[in-house]
Parts: sequence; C-alpha cells; structure tokens
Amino acid sequence: MIHGDIKAANILTDQNANIKLSDFGASKIVDGIPADLEVSQSGKFYEHNRGSLFWMAPEILYGEPYGRRSDIWALGCTIIEIATGKHPWEIDNITDLDDLKQRMLQEHLPTIP
Repeated sequence: MIHGDIKAANILTDQNANIKLSDFGASKIVDGIPADLEVSQSGKFYEHNRGSLFWMAPEILYGEPYGRRSDIWALGCTIIEIATGKHPWEIDNITDLDDLKQRMLQEHLPTIP
C-alpha cells in the first residue's frame, strides 16, 4: 500500500503509545508490482497529484511517476515537522507551490534542524 499523504496530522496516538495512520483518501493498494522493482525505485503507481503540498516528493510535484519512495520522502518531512512544530519547508520560508518548485529545481532539500 502507498499512503500518499503521510504527515503529522495523519498520525494518531493514544494513551498506550499505540500509533496508527489515518486519512487513506490518497492511498492506493498496489497489486502486481513487478518483481524486479526495488523499494528505492518509484514505479508508475499514481498518475494524479494527490497529498499535501509541503510533504510531497519532488517527483509528485513535477508530475513524474511515483510510488513507495514518495511515502519515505513524506515520512522524512513528517519527522522534521514533529521536531520543529512547523511544516518541513516553513523553516525555509516556502509558502506556495511556485516557491516550492523553484527550490526543488535548484535541488535544495528542506532544512534539517
């Protein structure tokens, strides 16, 4: 399964430290993944841009094929979000899609606190 919208707002916890993911509106169950497709490769699983802007992997923003590794990117952004209390690009004063695409064209990554 590809979640497609991992961020702190979609992670639930309870008093017993159980952790669950929520909001599977952008998720997709992937059937028939080619055997030679590695976890680090994206593959063409989604064809539509879904998810939350500031947690999206570069390939999603540019309309390229994406898949499992995009969730790993979003998880990294979520760790930054949990550590700082801000979305992962807020530290860099990125506020909209155009700013974010420009930053990614320059191959910059979110600032890691």
